[in-house]
Amino acid sequence: MFRSNLLKKLLPARVLSMPAAILLAMVLQVTAVIAAVDYTAWYDLGIIYTAPAGDAYYPSVLYDEDGFAGGSPFYKMWYTDGSGGVFLVPSLNGLTWGSPVAANVGLGNDAHHVQVVYDASCFGVLPCDSSTPKYKIWYWDTDANLYSISAMATAQSVDGLTWTNDTTLTQSGTSPLVTGAGTGWNRGTYGPVFIFYQAAASNFGSNPWDYSYVLYYDGTDGSSEVTGLGYSTDGMFWTAYSSSPVLDKGSGKAWDCDDAAYGTVYHNADGFHFWYSGGGGDNGLGACSAGDPVQEGIGYASSADGLTWTKDPSNPILHIDDGISYRNRRVYTPAVVDDGSGILKMYYSAQQTGSGQPKTIGLALNAVTLDLSISKLTATDARLSWTATPGASTYELYRDSAPYFNPANPPYQSLPGLSFDDLGALGDVNTNHYYVVKATYANGSQSERSNRVGEYDYPLVSTAPLNYNDIAMVLQVPGVTDAASLATYIGSNVKRVMAYDAANQVFQLYLVGNLATNFDLSIGQFVYLVTDNTAPATTSLVGGVLDEGSITFSLLSDSSLKYNFISLPLDRADLTSASEVADDVGSGVYWVMRYLIESQTFETYIPGNPATDFSLEIGEPFILVLITGAPTNWP
Repeated sequence: MFRSNLLKKLLPARVLSMPAAILLAMVLQVTAVIAAVDYTAWYDLGIIYTAPAGDAYYPSVLYDEDGFAGGSPFYKMWYTDGSGGVFLVPSLNGLTWGSPVAANVGLGNDAHHVQVVYDASCFGVLPCDSSTPKYKIWYWDTDANLYSISAMATAQSVDGLTWTNDTTLTQSGTSPLVTGAGTGWNRGTYGPVFIFYQAAASNFGSNPWDYSYVLYYDGTDGSSEVTGLGYSTDGMFWTAYSSSPVLDKGSGKAWDCDDAAYGTVYHNADGFHFWYSGGGGDNGLGACSAGDPVQEGIGYASSADGLTWTKDPSNPILHIDDGISYRNRRVYTPAVVDDGSGILKMYYSAQQTGSGQPKTIGLALNAVTLDLSISKLTATDARLSWTATPGASTYELYRDSAPYFNPANPPYQSLPGLSFDDLGALGDVNTNHYYVVKATYANGSQSERSNRVGEYDYPLVSTAPLNYNDIAMVLQVPGVTDAASLATYIGSNVKRVMAYDAANQVFQLYLVGNLATNFDLSIGQFVYLVTDNTAPATTSLVGGVLDEGSITFSLLSDSSLKYNFISLPLDRADLTSASEVADDVGSGVYWVMRYLIESQTFETYIPGNPATDFSLEIGEPFILVLITGAPTNWP
């Protein structure tokens, strides 16, 4: 074993107080990504509504924070049974639904594929009171000629149950929604896809978004179904935006190569979003399975203007081939609702294979990741806290000694609330703990896991007036960004904080209380804590665990020895010794060194000399001494 007092030899002559920006060669190549909403990521809760008798599908779901002017319910869902019946069911939470009430009075028992719009201001009609219609419905008239605009109709209602003014739609003669002739994509229609009502529209020009009503509708040539777009001043007379579909079927043998229709168009600060139904796929001969129904899956498309759409390459979101029994025959007609909770709800039509199986309605939640955090309560106790997930009944907290463990049941704790104090979790240098949390819903299904957090314990010595203790910034510790904040975080026993600047081969030194000597820190960085004789036996870092592969160190080497103070990343548990690290780095490794706090000396592995080898653990700081030929980055 080769030991050296190199550190103590270097300190008197080469300690420098450097500006924070000098940590150039020590900087980690870590990319911080701010998580955005993933509109293709959904967590399927399963079937949430089955009709007492018959089928329930093609849901049109609305949410109103004022309870539709009555205080409650906050959710209303209209669905059809495929035989002309329209039903309305209420809900207080969007998960549990009441008994159905017939809602086709005045519609003639021929309504299907319904879309309902609610406006508390009575669609601009005055006076707006309890006798003025606040609901409008558009639907496919199953008794009408499929290849005519009369296949779509509209009506209005005071209560969403009884309808008046049931009227066939009409259209522009020069820009028709439905041609009724030939073999074009819009020869016929199976009704509305989604409708926007815009009270403040100017109703002028050729941009659909300048009109009171914007209609995405189903266009069919008698086989395939795609999506067209029209606009209207009154919701009854319509003009087509284009003679081409705005969302066409996919090409080749894509999953939606035959159909792209029914769904929801949603607009927010990120743009326009279209969750649609599709059908198609490979026919077994490398071509599209033409004639497949539109009920085979749900896809997602995005748009900046609601006119030109781009399908997501990860499509489909849900599909009959997902291996989910309750929707292995049909999964389509997504009705996406924003109830202000921060998590979108997607209601969809579903059916499983088998004789006599009814069509039902399922629910998926936009998979917003739970935000898990960790903090120190005491030197030995940690607090885990997480954000609420709408619809969750309990939260399952998982703990493991491996940073990137796969959470498996049973959980460490099953909890009804949003926090847990893990008593005694901190302070054991032989065991570090890492955590994730999942939400569990009433039907037993679970959300995706949260982000990862953890705690890492380092030993400290306090035998002398000043003691050099090495640690690494292996976790994203909240509020710790520089030497000064690290010293405050560790405690009053810290008198100095040191870090090595590889570019200049010198130490930076922060003298506690002298902010002029402060410098920035990076995740993974090797740091010396110079403590007095009051230091505790251990110190614990608590914070976020970076994603696997996020940490890369910049390395410096040339013909003379260059010292690179780094640490073993948490995702490199495959490396357990200095020799394995040297082999993984490759050429140019002259020494691998680590600091022994008990003796305040270095231990050095000389490549090719097994007798000098020593063990290393993830999170442990060490030094790579390099010469010409070494890589510029590792790992």
